[in-house]
Amino acid sequence: MKRIAGIVIILTAVIIISAVININFISPYNIKNILRWTGLFGLLSVGECFVILTGGIDLSLGSIVGLIGVLSAHFLKVQRMSIPLALFLCIGL
Repeated sequence: MKRIAGIVIILTAVIIISAVININFISPYNIKNILRWTGLFGLLSVGECFVILTGGIDLSLGSIVGLIGVLSAHFLKVQRMSIPLALFLCIGL
């Protein structure tokens, strides 16, 4: 219980400091954006948890997500591919 209380105190301090430094930190748009990204990484974490629990021990998820981000930007900007084709190639990885 002490461990959780410490984490909550640190998280609260970070939120308060961020709100003081940047007035837009607690805006509805920013909170919605934070929740959207939290949901995405939460889903990725659940998938990674299943892999680890089944004995696969594959911790390369972060590297794969980064690679797909770079490749999709490269396909769209440098190669001037259409969005559906770039998505198809990135999902194939």
